[in-house]
Amino acid sequence: MRQWTVWKKHWATRAEIGMRTFPGKIVQNTFNGEQVYLFEGGKSVKAGGFYGWGRNQKSEWMAYIGGRLPISQFYAIEPYCFQSKIEDALQPERRLMLNNQFRFKGGLEINLAGYYGQTSVSLENGNRNIRGGIVNAFVPISRMFMLLGGVRYETTPFDQLLSVNLGLRIRIDY
Repeated sequence: MRQWTVWKKHWATRAEIGMRTFPGKIVQNTFNGEQVYLFEGGKSVKAGGFYGWGRNQKSEWMAYIGGRLPISQFYAIEPYCFQSKIEDALQPERRLMLNNQFRFKGGLEINLAGYYGQTSVSLENGNRNIRGGIVNAFVPISRMFMLLGGVRYETTPFDQLLSVNLGLRIRIDY
């Protein structure tokens, strides 16, 4: 469930609850939140975070700061900086991401992002590099509902990840 609340002309808040499933019947509950300051012309600054927990999964948190800079009516860039930590990890994980946001007439939105960072663990050779990419699409059904789907690919010193997400975005205005 996703909810935006506009506090005043320039402030918006997003809250989201959900769950993630991993191989081995591992389930993680999630809570996400974001505060946005909206400038004129579609520019914004964002700060937010994520917390995940579950019975058979270590808890983790993530915090970020970023923004949106429109280049044209249909295209914007969104740089972000993330820091996260999994329970019992010796150090946090850090990432920088650049998202390319495309918004089309009719409400279709496609996001193409690339990121680079460092994991919380390293191999014997000291390699901690993370690289990855994300493709997300948001397809409007009505003003209140959007279908969403995406693919994420990531390489780390010790593994590769491919994940697919599907969902429904529900917009609730107050």
